[in-house]
Formats: sequence, C-alpha cells, structure tokens
Amino acid sequence: QGKNCCGASATRPGNDGNAGENAGRSYKALVPRAKRSMNITEFLQRVLPARGLYVAARLTPQGFRNQVCESIAELAQRIVQYDSQGVAAYYACASYREHSVDGVKDGKPIKQTRTHKNVRALRDLWLDLDVKPGIDTAFESQEEALGALLDFCQVTTLPVPMIISSGVGLQTHWTLAAEVLPEVWEPIAKGLKTLAGHYKFKIDAQCTSDMARVLRPVGTWNRKNPAAPTPVELIADAEPVD
Repeated sequence: QGKNCCGASATRPGNDGNAGENAGRSYKALVPRAKRSMNITEFLQRVLPARGLYVAARLTPQGFRNQVCESIAELAQRIVQYDSQGVAAYYACASYREHSVDGVKDGKPIKQTRTHKNVRALRDLWLDLDVKPGIDTAFESQEEALGALLDFCQVTTLPVPMIISSGVGLQTHWTLAAEVLPEVWEPIAKGLKTLAGHYKFKIDAQCTSDMARVLRPVGTWNRKNPAAPTPVELIADAEPVD
C-alpha cells in the first residue's frame, strides 16, 4: 500500500555540499528497481486511466497538434508513428470525455479537446525537472536533479516515484492506485507544487498542476539536438500510491 502523496515533515533539508556524492550512491541504489524492458504501451497503461479518450500530440512550428485516440493501444501506435517520422511526440496526461468541446481563442469560438473542462480523469502526479547548465532555476545535470529529488522525498517522507529520463531532464511520476476525478486531483497537485516551492526544489511549477499537460513518453526520442537524439527511458520504477 502506497503513501499519501502530499505528506511532509517540518524539517528543511540542509546543503552539506555532498549532492554529487549522494546522487552517485542514489543511482546505484535505484538500479535494482529499474525495469529496462518497459515499453511505451506499458508506460501509458501505468500513468493513464483505463477509460476515456486519449490525446497524442506532435510538436510543429505552429505549436502542438492534437490527435484524439479511442484507446491506449491506439495512442501508443500514434506516438510511435510520429516518433518514427522524426517528429517530437507527446501524450496528454489525462483521459478526456469528448472529442471536442467549445472554447474561445483570441476572442473567437473554437473546438478544443485538450482543455481542463474536458478532462475526465487522471491517474498520475508528475514533476518535470529541467536540466539546463548555467540556469539558476534548473539543474546542471541529471545526477544533480536526481540527488535533489531523493533529498526532497526524504525530507517530505514522500515515496520515491517512478523516474524517467526525458532525454535531457527528468520526469517523476507518482502513479495512482486508482483514477481520480479532476476536482480531486487538482488540490493534490497544487499541494505538491506548494511543497516543492517550500523546500526550494527546482521544478517546472506550471507543469505540475496543469491537468491538460503533455509529456514525453518512454520509448520515444528527444530530438532537441537533432545531431544527437537522446532516448526517453525509465531510470527506476515504483509502486502506485494511494
């Protein structure tokens, strides 16, 4: 049985200068938890509700283009297709009720799918840890990000989540034992964001509480540097939480 995702202690982590050493030990400790064979379908089944509509997103010069899928199997196939074409491929982190709902953009009525009011359910709480050397709000390396994550989990008593290399940075996923409605998910996600801010844990705060967010799935490639694509892959697995 998993722990509650937003329990925290009152202790503030100290900076003892051993982050690099701690990260190295942490990687070794996490190796037995890794499931190297996790494929895109298994990953999507872990992080998404079992019912609803799903969205595959591809990044174009004009922004994200969304494709509604009827099943997780179709979602995985669509993402693999995009990735094989060299296109940046993403999945929407929720399941949706309708193929489209009415919305407004620039004062004009439009049809939308990937919007908060159309979310049916969620089964994951996530953090996005950026690695951008020389940027104060990001980490210098994945090793530094991982060390900070494990310190954060220790001081807050949160269970160590599933950890994904996004090709450059890290994603963390506290997958849930059962799907939850948006009105249940949102205050928990905001609580997680507040907790990270309290402990000065460097996250993409906007990402954490955005239920219509897209993320890169395991089994694809990060092509931000076209000359040297990097895989999106599992670093360590974790059990679902309550």
